[in-house]
Amino acid sequence: MFAVPLVGHAALRKTLPLWLKWTSVVGFFATAFSLLISAYPFVTVVDARAYAAKILGTVVVSNCIAIGYHKMRRRTANRRQRDSVC
Repeated sequence: MFAVPLVGHAALRKTLPLWLKWTSVVGFFATAFSLLISAYPFVTVVDARAYAAKILGTVVVSNCIAIGYHKMRRRTANRRQRDSVC
């Protein structure tokens, strides 16, 4: 969500104010920091690396599911729009 002003479509990036881009950079680092904090075990665990791998793996899998869902919805919307035009 913070990547759109930074790596989104070039026409969109050019129209966005600089403060929004800086806010996106700060938001990206805050999100990355939050992910690192959640992967670090604050309680005693048997294997800290396995714990971190499970947490980070869950984040990666959930993001892949979200991307797949987004692509599926976009494909369906494009198909409906194309069918309604013809």
